[in-house]
Amino acid sequence: MKGDGPTQAGRIAGYANPDKQGYDVVKSKKVAAAIKYLHQKHEKVADISRKKVMDGFREAIDMARLQADSGNMISGWREIAKLCGYYAPEVKKIDINITAKRVIDKLETLSDNDLLEMVEQSQNVIESEAYEVLNELEYDQNPTA
Repeated sequence: MKGDGPTQAGRIAGYANPDKQGYDVVKSKKVAAAIKYLHQKHEKVADISRKKVMDGFREAIDMARLQADSGNMISGWREIAKLCGYYAPEVKKIDINITAKRVIDKLETLSDNDLLEMVEQSQNVIESEAYEVLNELEYDQNPTA
């Protein structure tokens, strides 16, 4: 059904959890690519582009200015701001990295019993972290390798 949201699409598709699964499908790279392709196709057929839409809003804003209609001017600028993405939530990315030195220092402070307990609880995690530490140390000592 055209125009329905991800949840309704999930229901139609028969998903057990249409809220989550419908949203997951919409966010998949393949679906996003298909939607982008269809938007471009429709833009071409309609002979429309973002620039033409923005130019139309600018023209309407100019007409509202001549009529001293501040309400319509604000509405026009609001639509342009939406097109430009100014109302999108601001995303801040925080990247936290633990250096090899910190991991080694932390491991060196543990007692033998603590290390054994760690190994027994999560052997795979420790092995993968150890490989990463060793690779970082090797790179730090010989960055051209």
